[in-house]
Amino acid sequence: WYQRRVRGVSIKFNIDMTTISIVNSHLAAHQEMVERRNQDYRDIFTKMRFDNDETNTLKNCDIVVWIGDLNYRVSEDEITGEEIRTLAEKWEIGPLLRFDQLREQRNKHLVFEEFVEDTINFMPTYKYNPGTDKFDTSEKCRTPAWCDRILWKSNTVLKCEDYRSHPIHKLSDHKPVSAVLLVQTRVVDVQKKQLVLDEILKDLDRIANDSLPQAALNRTELNFDGVKYLEAQEQPITLQNTGTDLFEFEFIPKLEDRSICAPWLRIEPQKGIVDPGNVMIINFTVYIDNKALKTIGPDRKLDEILVLHLVNGKDYFISVSGYLVQTSFGRKITDLVRIPDPIRRQNLLVDIEQSPDESPVDAESPVALNIPKEL
Repeated sequence: WYQRRVRGVSIKFNIDMTTISIVNSHLAAHQEMVERRNQDYRDIFTKMRFDNDETNTLKNCDIVVWIGDLNYRVSEDEITGEEIRTLAEKWEIGPLLRFDQLREQRNKHLVFEEFVEDTINFMPTYKYNPGTDKFDTSEKCRTPAWCDRILWKSNTVLKCEDYRSHPIHKLSDHKPVSAVLLVQTRVVDVQKKQLVLDEILKDLDRIANDSLPQAALNRTELNFDGVKYLEAQEQPITLQNTGTDLFEFEFIPKLEDRSICAPWLRIEPQKGIVDPGNVMIINFTVYIDNKALKTIGPDRKLDEILVLHLVNGKDYFISVSGYLVQTSFGRKITDLVRIPDPIRRQNLLVDIEQSPDESPVDAESPVALNIPKEL
C-alpha cells in the first residue's frame, strides 16, 4: 500500500495463523511540524487498505511493525539546540530523551497509542555529516534527534531481543536502526481443530433436528372389512405433536396423482396445525356410492396409500385396505333373476353402468327366479 502525500508503504503476510504487517513511512520534516507528523501517522494507520478491501486494514493485523524516518525531533521548547548537541556528544541519552517529541506525543496519547518501543540505548540517528560520525556542521546545523525508529503493536506474545543503531554505516546523514523481535505465532492443532469441528457439527445437527417437526401416529394401517354399498365405515388415527414447536400437517397426492385419495375414502381434517403436546384426531371414512363403485375392481379389494406431510418435516405413509361385500344394489334385475344363490356368494363385478352385453351374468343362462332373491 502507498499513499502519495505521506509516502507510507506497507507489506502484509502470514506466518502460521498470525497476520503481520510492516509499515515503512517518512513523516513530515522540520522541528515545528509535530502536528503534521501526527496527522501523517493517523492518515496512514486509518486509510491504509490491502487488496482494495475496505475491511482489510492495519487494525485487523495481529502484529504491526512500524519503521522508518518518523522525523520526530528533540524539542527545543525547553532546551536549546546547542545544549542538545552538547548532551548528545557526551552520550547523555537519558536527559536528552526527556525532550523527545515522539515520547511527548505518545504520553499525550496523540500518536502510536497501542504501540510499544524498546528502550533507546543508542545515540541520536540524525543528523550527521555524510561519511562521518560527526553531527551536522553545515550552515543549517541541524540538532541531533532520534528520527529513525521502530515501534510495534501486537495481540500475541512479542519480545524485543535487540534494538540498536548502526553507526558504522556512514553513507547517509542518518544512522540506520534495527530491532530483533521474537514473535509467538498461532499454530492450529489439527487434531483439536477436528474435534471442535465435530462437536460443532453435532450441535448443528441437534439444533436442526430439534427445529424439525416431531410427530407420532398411534398407527399407520387401517383395515376396513365387510364394506357395504352406501354404508359408511369410520376409523380414527391420532396425530400427536411430540416436539417443542407447533407444526402444520396436510395430506398430499402421491407422485403423478392429482388427488390425495381414492373416491371411496374421505379424510377429515385433511390439513391442520397441532400445538406442542397436543393430539389431533383424524377420521378416515370409507363410503361406496355410485361414483366410487366404478373405481373398484372385480376382486372388490380396497387399497390405498396416503401421504401425511409435515410442513418442513418428514412424510408419513398410511395404508388403507378393505373388502367390499357383494351387493344387489346397482345390479340389473335381469341379472339378479339368473343368480340362484345370494349375491354375496357370487364373484361378480359390480358396475351400475354396464350395458347388457357387458353383464357378468350370462344372458343365455336360464332364469332361476321369478323375482330376485334379494327382493
